[in-house]
Amino acid sequence: MRNPQFQIDLTLYHEAMDLSLHDEIWFQNALRNRDNLKEITKNLTREHCDIAVNKFAANKDVGEFLKYKKNEFVDTETLNILLNTSSHESKVNIIKTISKKTENNAAIVSALLKEYCDKTRDIFDAKILAFPENIEDAFAPIRKFKIQLDEQKYFIVFLNNKGLSSTNNHETINEYFEKRANSNNICRGYVDKKMISNQYMENAKNTLLYLKECKLPINVINKVSGDYKIVYKENQVCHLGNYDFTISSDDIKILNISEVKEAK
Repeated sequence: MRNPQFQIDLTLYHEAMDLSLHDEIWFQNALRNRDNLKEITKNLTREHCDIAVNKFAANKDVGEFLKYKKNEFVDTETLNILLNTSSHESKVNIIKTISKKTENNAAIVSALLKEYCDKTRDIFDAKILAFPENIEDAFAPIRKFKIQLDEQKYFIVFLNNKGLSSTNNHETINEYFEKRANSNNICRGYVDKKMISNQYMENAKNTLLYLKECKLPINVINKVSGDYKIVYKENQVCHLGNYDFTISSDDIKILNISEVKEAK
């Protein structure tokens, strides 16, 4: 049985991003974008990232991010971006951050299309290209991609928080991901103790005594092994090898958690 072959080609996208290094207006717009601010500061503020971004958007005070920092040590790259946004080094790091997120989005699109092909047996090969339709699309990580089947044939997909949608009416893809988004299929994976504090895990267990689900501050789940076993809905993740990644890059929502007992 043949497997689909997908090639991610972001060459033109990276060339365009390199040109943005000399465009001050582009940077001003990029630094107003909430997705970029979340991506830049997510390791600093963790589960309070949305709150910090909203407060910064209201008063433009960088101190809002530092109020919610979750690490004793703040890496110099993040500090430089926040405090010296006009420096060459900051601009390089901002472009790198946006580009890396676009690369991650492309990888998720590829994984979701592979799942679609595997489940429906609608097999096709394609090249996956970033598809910003206007300059505003390029201020933030790209979520729209051209799926190039051959020199003439292609369709466009948009990556949303629950999967893919086709903007030019690829009906079978739309139907598949609409059904997937509403599915109650569950997955099981594992989390290592070093990723989340014991106190956070205990709080999560207590929360699940009263609520159906709660969040863990991670977006990557090991499918093979770990210290804790978790249960979660499939519609929020894509499958990449031995790992599941949340499609939105937000924290995973879990239905159950239990500690893995060591075999005696």
